[in-house]
Amino acid sequence: MKCPVCDREAGTARACPSCGADLGAIQAIRELPARLASEGVQLAREGRLLAGVERLQAAAVLAPEDGEIRRALVEVLVEAGLDEMAWVHLRPLLAANGQDAAARKAAERLRRRVRVRAAVDRIVRAFADYLP
Repeated sequence: MKCPVCDREAGTARACPSCGADLGAIQAIRELPARLASEGVQLAREGRLLAGVERLQAAAVLAPEDGEIRRALVEVLVEAGLDEMAWVHLRPLLAANGQDAAARKAAERLRRRVRVRAAVDRIVRAFADYLP
């Protein structure tokens, strides 16, 4: 990272080695997407899916080019049953890299869920007269 004060390379230091400027806030902002994504995945593992989705969405907004964050978001959205939102984040992954195995797996899971829901709807409609 370049120091915004003296424009010299500072690496990952919390203070510029050349001018001593405090770079801690800039480093914290740079690390925020990864931290939010990690928290989101952990929350989802704990069963707090919506809280996990919120963290992962924030991470995806802050780092829109990060495919790993977007993949994690899609997985949690699918797990939470938020299929439409999952498709919104899945389509760019599939368009950018059709060979992305995790994205293809999530897409197949969503397609299968759509087929099952359609079948259940047909069954319910067919037997609607017999249901209380």
